[in-house]
Amino acid sequence: MFFWIIDWTGLKTLRPFCYTVLAVLEQVYLNIMDDRREFPRKDVVFKAEISSGGNNYKGVIKNISQSGAGIEIMPTKNAADFVPDSILAVTFQLPTGDVLNLRYEVAWLYSKKFSPEGLKQNAVGVEIKEPSSTLNRFLKDL
Repeated sequence: MFFWIIDWTGLKTLRPFCYTVLAVLEQVYLNIMDDRREFPRKDVVFKAEISSGGNNYKGVIKNISQSGAGIEIMPTKNAADFVPDSILAVTFQLPTGDVLNLRYEVAWLYSKKFSPEGLKQNAVGVEIKEPSSTLNRFLKDL
């Protein structure tokens, strides 16, 4: 019979390795998702104002296409406004100066508690509800 003796203090040294593995797995997942999408996502960084459930949030659009986007939402205590099938009103400005007000439906939510105060970092994948010709023109020229 074998007994494993674990030095619990040594597990802290595994954290950077675990975070690296998770980052690689996340990238693999995103690449698989890109292969399934009708329109490929373009990497961007757009500040966004997000409204959902009568609440307002700030966020960053990290990738976008004619049919959807990936959005990171600033830390919140509750992720209830971002559950799948929720509707988000998202306002952001393109580098061209055009301000877009788009409606998106949440397809998936990733929420992770990261502080002792209970704050959560939320990321959502969203599908556009009302296509925008302005966004489509911008993406075509990108």
